[in-house]
Amino acid sequence: MFAFLSRRAPARPRALALLVLSSLVAATLAGCGGDDTPAVAATPPAANTPGAPGTTPDPVAPAEPTPVDPAIPAGTRLRLAYASNFDDDTVSAYHVDPLTGQWQSRGWVRVGDGPRGIATTADGRFAFVANSLDGSISTLALDAKTGAPTVASTAAIGADPVTLRVDASGRRLFAVTGGSGSVMTFTVDAATGALTPVATRTGAGINAIALALTPDGQFALVPDFGANRLRSFAIDPTTGSLTLAGTLTTGIRPYDVKVSPDGRFAFVPLYGSNSLDLYAIDTNGALSRVIGIATGVGPSAVALTPDGRGVYVANRDGNSVSAYRFDGAGGLTALGVVPTGAQPLSIAVDADGTHVYTADAAGNTVSAFSIDAATGTLTALDSGPAATRARPSGLAMVHGATPVTVSAPALLAAGAAYASFGIEAADGSLTAQTGTVAMTGSAMAMSPSGTFAYGCDDATQSVLRFRVDAVTRALTLLEAIPGGGCRALAADPNGSYLHASNVVDQAIDTLAVNPATGALTRLGRFPFGGIPGPLAMAPSGTTLYAANQLTMSVLALPLDPASGLPASATSLWTLGGSVAALAVSPGGDMLYASTPTTNFVNAIRISLVTGLATSALSVASMSASGVAADPAGRYVFVAETAANRIAVFTRTGNALSVPIYYAVPARPLALALSADGRQLYVSHDGPNQISAFGVGASGALTTLRSPVAALSAIGGLAVASRID
Repeated sequence: MFAFLSRRAPARPRALALLVLSSLVAATLAGCGGDDTPAVAATPPAANTPGAPGTTPDPVAPAEPTPVDPAIPAGTRLRLAYASNFDDDTVSAYHVDPLTGQWQSRGWVRVGDGPRGIATTADGRFAFVANSLDGSISTLALDAKTGAPTVASTAAIGADPVTLRVDASGRRLFAVTGGSGSVMTFTVDAATGALTPVATRTGAGINAIALALTPDGQFALVPDFGANRLRSFAIDPTTGSLTLAGTLTTGIRPYDVKVSPDGRFAFVPLYGSNSLDLYAIDTNGALSRVIGIATGVGPSAVALTPDGRGVYVANRDGNSVSAYRFDGAGGLTALGVVPTGAQPLSIAVDADGTHVYTADAAGNTVSAFSIDAATGTLTALDSGPAATRARPSGLAMVHGATPVTVSAPALLAAGAAYASFGIEAADGSLTAQTGTVAMTGSAMAMSPSGTFAYGCDDATQSVLRFRVDAVTRALTLLEAIPGGGCRALAADPNGSYLHASNVVDQAIDTLAVNPATGALTRLGRFPFGGIPGPLAMAPSGTTLYAANQLTMSVLALPLDPASGLPASATSLWTLGGSVAALAVSPGGDMLYASTPTTNFVNAIRISLVTGLATSALSVASMSASGVAADPAGRYVFVAETAANRIAVFTRTGNALSVPIYYAVPARPLALALSADGRQLYVSHDGPNQISAFGVGASGALTTLRSPVAALSAIGGLAVASRID
């Protein structure tokens, strides 16, 4: 019996458990051959934590994305994407920009223990997650409009699943289980996504770690990492059971497999050989080697474009992707190598064949590249990598006829009263104030759905909850939660938690948010050890950033994914002045802090692995107050109050350019960007107005109509966005 059937005790540290499991592998490799081929002894990996520094790869699946369904029409859009996060037992959700291919964080969901492989049905209704450490598969129901994942059911399967594949019909799921070396077949309930086991193929391999289906659904290919072989199995069309059709010895440590769209060839990265092998698949499932070609160091996953001509290999130990051109008849041509984040474990190509993505396990990122249509070469997106949670392992994508679109029907403002302003759909300009709530505050935050808004009432020191009317855009006060001097708010991107800085109690309050009603329940209070100021949330939802006005510094508070509460507080950087505003880059790797008393905007580089600052720079910005980061990661907007202007900085790597200035009618205070970054809204102190600007391709600002009047100076702005 394969040693991966062992389970870690619930209280045992994850890394230690994984090390113990791997050490057991060594004791079982000898003499554990499959059905008919003697086992080839291989030195087992030292640890099976995805992407663990200094280790050989774990003998479990690379958690590849679902193969592109040939039934998806050409030209459809990549709408939604998902990444399984091994270390904190979550799946991150993303919307995909239809023009640039950028992944934009849209929350997360907790699943089982040690999620690895993730696969989606072709219709985008369900996703399935292999929880490798608790022997289960989670079924996620995906919201048809927003893509938000919800755990619909969990199937305990009595083995440790590592790779999942859904067939083209969406009614059958195959799971490779590393511990038993088996392939399990399940039927998928069309209404609920619930799984029912129907067949198990034992002895699929010593370390059966991946699986690919031929486009016609006749065969399943399984590489055996421990025995250095590739096997093909005939799939019974009625029961889904597997019958051995062919076995072939490969190079050292075959780690993944993909099948060409015509079903004639299989591509297998060989981790121990630093090469990619191409195998021919006969009509009866027999295999034969065609050619091999060098890769980078430690190839761990492979992906193909829909036409099969572009081939891309993630090199786990080389932190890179190797690109190739396949001629369709057995020839491979190397196109070059591009760098990725640290330790890319899995790789995916969208159904348009325009972008490549890698899950960078040791970097907590998804690297993104555009594919040159003429040459097949890769270029990193200007927006940079997308942030994930802890140790991403698997990727999955959902395509559709239209992209996800986000509209912004209202701008919400906090000042001497809370007010709402309509936003014109045609150009993003503002209409007159639609109604007010007579409470004084300076903070605004929105729920991800755009249905609920949150504020701070200065008089009662309470946290406020409002409903935003879908038609009139007016605010209705629903409740006030007593606090200890609420002055700033930050909402979790998942919509599960709201955090409030309390200057009187010198603490950070965390409140749970009811997903249906938006109702708030206080969960806990974190002693701050100073006067908390502005707050900002990491796009991944892993970290809350807070200004300490007493020490004139910025702190990082990592958040427990189970409770939503801060676990600790670490000083990131001392700024030498009080902080007016905080903003985080869309990739989560840069925190911007304005300090008006020092006339600087400060850019603090954040490690997505440790959550700590790695460097910082301070750029002159006269009386800098409001700060906003472009959702594409290219520009930073700063309100320079005393200078009556907006400074627009272009980000290049870790640096900010010399700004371009745009004059505004009067003293700018707060800033807010629309979800697509095409409009910038600015509040003014003095004339009590709000201006709207269009944001051009180069970050240039263009005035949209005349400013609208507000009842008072506005200290907080938030755009109410919703998914259409």
